[in-house]
Amino acid sequence: MQAHTICLRCHQKCHLIAEVGDGKLSAVVDATPINRTPPCREVCPIGMDVPGYLIAVSQGKFDRAIEIIRETNPFPMVCGRVCHHPCEKECIRGVVDEPIAIEWIKRLAADLAWKKGMKPATISRTQKETIGIVGSGPAGLTAAHDLAKAGYGVTVYEAASEAGGMLSRVIPEFKLPRASVHADIDSIKALGVEIKTSSPVGPSLKLEDLQKKHDAILLAIGSWTPSFLKVPGADLEGVHYALALLEDIKQGKKVNLKGRVVIVGGGNTAMDSARAAVRLGVKEVHITCLETLEKLPAHPWEIEAALREGAMIHSALAPQKFKGSSGNRVAGVAFRRVASLRTEREGNLSWTLQEGAGSEFCLDADAVIIAIGQAPAVSSLGNKIKVTSRGTLAVDPETMCAGIPGLFAAGDAVVGAGTVVESMAAGRKAAASIILYLTGSAPKEKEPSLAETLQRAGETVNVDFPARRQRLAMPTLPLKEAVSSFEEVERGYDEKKGMEEAKRCLNCATVCIKGATIPDVMYHPDRLLYPLKRLGARGEGKWQRISWDEAFNTIAGRLQEIKEKYGPEAIHVSCGSGQKHIGIQATKMAERLWPTPNTHLGRYTCIHPDVMANSVTFGDTITYEFGPDYGDAKCIVFWGSEPDVATPAQARVVHRALRQGSRLMVIDPRPIPMAKRADLWLRLRPGTDMALALSMAHVIINEKLYDLKFVEDYCHGFDRLEAHVQQYTPEWGAEVTGLTREEIIKAARMYAENRPGCVYIRLGSGAQQVTSTQTCRAISILIAITANVDARGGNLLYYKTFREALMWHPYLMFWGVKPPAAINEKRLGAKEYPLMHKRGLCHIPTTIQAMEEGRVRAMWCIADNLIVAEMDNQRIWDILKNKLDFLFVSDLFMTPTAELADLVLPAAFYPECDQLVEAFGHPSSTVTAFRRAVEPRGECKDDREVAIEIGKRMGMDVSPWDTLKDYLNWMLKYQGMTFDELLEKPNATLTFPRKYERYRHSTPPFATPTGKVELYSTIFEAMGVEPLPVFQEPPESPRRTPELFKRFPFIYTHYRIHGYMHSEGRQVRRQRQLAPEPLLQMNPEKASALGIREGDWVYLETPKSAGKGKLKYRVQFIPEMHPDVVAGPHAWWFPEKAKPEYGCFESNINALVTLDPPFDPVVGVPQVRAILCRVWKADLEG
Repeated sequence: MQAHTICLRCHQKCHLIAEVGDGKLSAVVDATPINRTPPCREVCPIGMDVPGYLIAVSQGKFDRAIEIIRETNPFPMVCGRVCHHPCEKECIRGVVDEPIAIEWIKRLAADLAWKKGMKPATISRTQKETIGIVGSGPAGLTAAHDLAKAGYGVTVYEAASEAGGMLSRVIPEFKLPRASVHADIDSIKALGVEIKTSSPVGPSLKLEDLQKKHDAILLAIGSWTPSFLKVPGADLEGVHYALALLEDIKQGKKVNLKGRVVIVGGGNTAMDSARAAVRLGVKEVHITCLETLEKLPAHPWEIEAALREGAMIHSALAPQKFKGSSGNRVAGVAFRRVASLRTEREGNLSWTLQEGAGSEFCLDADAVIIAIGQAPAVSSLGNKIKVTSRGTLAVDPETMCAGIPGLFAAGDAVVGAGTVVESMAAGRKAAASIILYLTGSAPKEKEPSLAETLQRAGETVNVDFPARRQRLAMPTLPLKEAVSSFEEVERGYDEKKGMEEAKRCLNCATVCIKGATIPDVMYHPDRLLYPLKRLGARGEGKWQRISWDEAFNTIAGRLQEIKEKYGPEAIHVSCGSGQKHIGIQATKMAERLWPTPNTHLGRYTCIHPDVMANSVTFGDTITYEFGPDYGDAKCIVFWGSEPDVATPAQARVVHRALRQGSRLMVIDPRPIPMAKRADLWLRLRPGTDMALALSMAHVIINEKLYDLKFVEDYCHGFDRLEAHVQQYTPEWGAEVTGLTREEIIKAARMYAENRPGCVYIRLGSGAQQVTSTQTCRAISILIAITANVDARGGNLLYYKTFREALMWHPYLMFWGVKPPAAINEKRLGAKEYPLMHKRGLCHIPTTIQAMEEGRVRAMWCIADNLIVAEMDNQRIWDILKNKLDFLFVSDLFMTPTAELADLVLPAAFYPECDQLVEAFGHPSSTVTAFRRAVEPRGECKDDREVAIEIGKRMGMDVSPWDTLKDYLNWMLKYQGMTFDELLEKPNATLTFPRKYERYRHSTPPFATPTGKVELYSTIFEAMGVEPLPVFQEPPESPRRTPELFKRFPFIYTHYRIHGYMHSEGRQVRRQRQLAPEPLLQMNPEKASALGIREGDWVYLETPKSAGKGKLKYRVQFIPEMHPDVVAGPHAWWFPEKAKPEYGCFESNINALVTLDPPFDPVVGVPQVRAILCRVWKADLEG
């Protein structure tokens, strides 16, 4: 049986479908087909079922693997060698360590099948029509493969004496042996495809005759005519064109190259030419190109291979003339240095040259190879064929029709030189169009079915996730041997290596790792199933199972006693990020029903700096997870955020946008996965994000890149902002951040000129620092002045959608659900932090102090491992153990916090709960009702039911929430329906279509005091807070405390781990396998200078902890990481270690940072990251 459920283990709120049998949930998959398609399969141009054959190989089922591969790929041996493998770029395993070697595993399966003589069975012809295909390259033969499988008669006409096009005639043997190409072609022929070689279309075989003979024609003639370099001396002897030269080499013809060879061009063909020249024994090979090294069009692995084999690359050079010697032979090349380079709309390059001294450059040459592109030869096709201005065949991009009924074209002849698999995809698309033309019905692409995905999820639910490790290297010929012959360099995996590498697959065909392990959590042997009462002293670990009736009576009695004696403010409710919205709702219900003013939701170190900054600026949240409108953005900025880890499903949307051409900027000291894809990565010093934002504002305003009309019509305080940012020049910003002036200017222009653009702020920049709120303000101002506010592709007003629909989103309960006014005003921190008070959150450092002083006497922790997750945790341990009168904890597992409780309550997991889930999505935001997928295990209870029942037993009026069902109905009150009625609607969902620029129709346009976007904040001004962001250095920093930095020469920050949500998951086997140890990330060069090697255990201490406490981590080297930065995992503990502490003070930064001032003046957070520290090897004390 299948049941719908939800995953709340991150903010994404993925809708899942669970397989349920005998009352037990066995597997879950994503309910959305596009998200159920794994990233590797989604980006594969030919739609290969990558996880399918990886899983088969991991199990040693190589025959099954090749069957899966051949369903979509007629060239597995070729693609196992020369595919540009976009699947690996998107591989989720790359977020953990390195992408899986998908291409090489495919090669292994194909090579084994070839050795066994396995070929596909001949397909019986079932259709009367025949198709003629001109050209036998990857496009033509893929189309032939698909058409033959569809039952058509297919004849391929090839001009050359052998089939395969560039695969068999040009790509060097050391990369792609001819035997591999022929093996794949033989498999295609085995389907019944007829290939006629030495059959060029021309005078003796006219296109018109082929059109009469066949019902449809596909032109897949490739691009064989070289792009000529029109500079003086191009006709000198010794000047070669790459394709002709490589073809001669491949055919075994004698090619005379010697001495020094200069190659003009920076693409893959140029790299092939360089490597071939090395094998011909030349003395030196020099590759020259227009592009910079970072922008070379060749694939990185092709560049690496050419450099490894001895080629030298000279970048940013434009050839001006070829110099000749006596005898009319080339003797060298004269270049000018390129000042700037850009790509025009049609793909052509244009450039400007440097002037003056140093702009000229010359290379002597005994031979020159020109590799700057090629075009199709179309003259033989007759004059009825239309061509583009680029000389390629003109086709309808949707149907591939060449303007004449029944005539189609595909591959390099249409798009110019491309990759092998892209040509194959074009051939597949053309074949589908031909079938549509002949039958009126297009073949449907096979998508992973729900049943298939559920079955796969079930099969792999107990399969281990291999621990973090690098992928297995490809065995290769020794370098000296490789460059002395044309033998294939890469030797391929053996079966053992292939299976081992394939086992690294995370099977994200189902859901992300946190979703995939839902069954692991639910049925974990250590899960709490019954209420427990402490026996003996706190932390002694003695427990007695009790009934819920006893638990409720005990809790209600103790709370009522404390309330009567000390007041309702003596009760504190603390909710962590665990269980997400269930815990939030339970907390707010307790606040309203019991009641108490002192609740907190684990967010003052999380979203509240940007919530408050957004709120005073826009009157709504805009930079949180669901503010950025990635799908339509032209520029995406990740500012201290890492969506690949934090919200994997949302990251899928980002990757799609990038593939559609969105530009990407990453601002982070760490080379996060997105940084590797970024157009601009800014590796700034932690704690200086505000400086960068203010300097970017300086550039945008002074260069008039802001949106004048939006600023005039909808912004308050622009004149003051303009004057204010004059002090924050790019030169100043460069000095503060460690970036260059040019990087700051480039960042400002990139964001302002590529509209719409969206920004995603998270903890790296927008939280856990005393300047967090003002940093978020500075970034918010950038969004405002570029009019990226509530714009399609910009940052959207998040809460407005649900406010306008009168729908109780749980986050709106922060603002709207509170205790009676007299009690509400007793909230701790209300006077010092009025905006947090308005949001209904007490100040945690003040609350901890109140516990210490006896003003707070009781606490309920809901999915909140407070001792692990909160700063100053050794102090909190002492308070909970020795000073708090009454502590009860609701959780899934025993934790250090629960070990100190008087009562421990077993929480229901979200598949065991009835829920309403609000999701801010595209094209519509939704509210979906979910009935529990399975009954709760043991005596586990929904935390919301617990909050209601405690209120009842305290004698409180709990209406209108007498039951959980009443509460769910109350949330839907203004929708005019009940929870049960919503369940009966299609998909059990209400939809709120996404709208844009709603401020144009709102009165006032924005929910701020001025009714405008407040660049100059009147709210902050009234509070006595700077109304415009003023940069301040962190309390400890290289600039503010230089002498301290000499003794503590690293800057500490946190990182998130793909498999965990904060402190959750350390006891879940499969999650722990991916991150078994606490790793301290370090720059290899800086670490090595201290004698630290990767894998060493090290100690870390801060100035405040020096001589009093230190942490222990294992070192992980992160190349390209900011050299002054170290990064550790947040909230680490060891469930396997001795109770009651479970090692929670050993490798957890919260054991060293304190809850002492200074605090952020708006949200009250202390400095938790961008703090100084020192690191030394664990076997060396001092």
